[in-house]
Amino acid sequence: MLEIDQNIAKSIVQRLKTIIDYDLNFMNSEGRIIASTVDDREGSIHYGALECLEKSTTVAISDDNSYQGAKSGINMPIRFNRKIIGVIGITGKPEEVMKYGDIIRKMTEILIAQNWVQQTQNHHQMLNKLVIEQLINDIPTDFEIPLELAQSSQHVILIGKSRDGKAFSLKDNINLDVLTLSRKFANRSIMGIYYDKVIIITGIVDKELLTREISQIIDHFLEYNSIHLCFGISDPFVNLNNIRASYLQAESCVSWIQTDRPHNYLFYKDLGLGLILQSVNAVNKNVFINRILGNLSHDEILYYERLLQAYTESNGSLKKCADTLFIHPNTLQYQLNKLKKMTGFNPRNLKDYISLYLAFKLTIKPGSGRDDI
Repeated sequence: MLEIDQNIAKSIVQRLKTIIDYDLNFMNSEGRIIASTVDDREGSIHYGALECLEKSTTVAISDDNSYQGAKSGINMPIRFNRKIIGVIGITGKPEEVMKYGDIIRKMTEILIAQNWVQQTQNHHQMLNKLVIEQLINDIPTDFEIPLELAQSSQHVILIGKSRDGKAFSLKDNINLDVLTLSRKFANRSIMGIYYDKVIIITGIVDKELLTREISQIIDHFLEYNSIHLCFGISDPFVNLNNIRASYLQAESCVSWIQTDRPHNYLFYKDLGLGLILQSVNAVNKNVFINRILGNLSHDEILYYERLLQAYTESNGSLKKCADTLFIHPNTLQYQLNKLKKMTGFNPRNLKDYISLYLAFKLTIKPGSGRDDI
């Protein structure tokens, strides 16, 4: 397990202190305070931190007398390579400091990883990962912009996810092999695996070249790792300080692909209906779905969503739709009539069709098994 040097811990809490006007403590894996913005607290055992380490979760303390060696505040586990290596604590009323918890925890983990990179010299791939994390989480960074990005005036961000919504985890050496397939692409991009996403920030903005490189990555993931990726691509942007907005553009695209399956990749400028549907809040979405599809079971929703999708792609032609589904036109007509009877909405009526189409699109989730029909 990585043990944090006390000097590094002190530099971390001092830097974080410039972000929020609250005292901070850094506790090691034994619950001992090794760095604090209050000097006389260093060296003591923090029993709130011990509980945090034991339960692997944030511990909020509302009373200074609740835990020996602790004051009111929140204490959060710090992870490195998925292992808890210590605890970062913010002193104050929990209801006041909780809003800073996530950003302080993320910054602490990034600063620890940054220090590890500098010490191990295993810098290139990890450095790219850290830059991606900091840019995407909108966290200030001391890193200079990587040469791969600095040499381009415009950039796009790409997010790749498993088409079926399943999480994946690949070893670093496999990541590097798969993500640097094209030397031309790699020399103008930084790439990495971030949880269940492949994230690429690149200076290549030519649509034809991008689609060629994306297709190559998709093919390799499928061939060597049995993972069918799909990619969302942001609009080109100039200022890296505004990358968060572009990240959200790419995220919207890839999420829509996981819902509306025909695409392997989608550019934000080509995102049509999905741009609106993904902005619908959860309450209104559920009310709308229930009004249209409330009488259908989960399996019926999956079945009729595929049927209506084929009907849509056939532009309302019963014969073409029936051929696509390998059923008789009379069977298709029967199913459409049955859908009308169950929902009260007639798919052969344009107004009713729109309601049905939108309800099914809002219902289907990644990995729902919609192809099992």
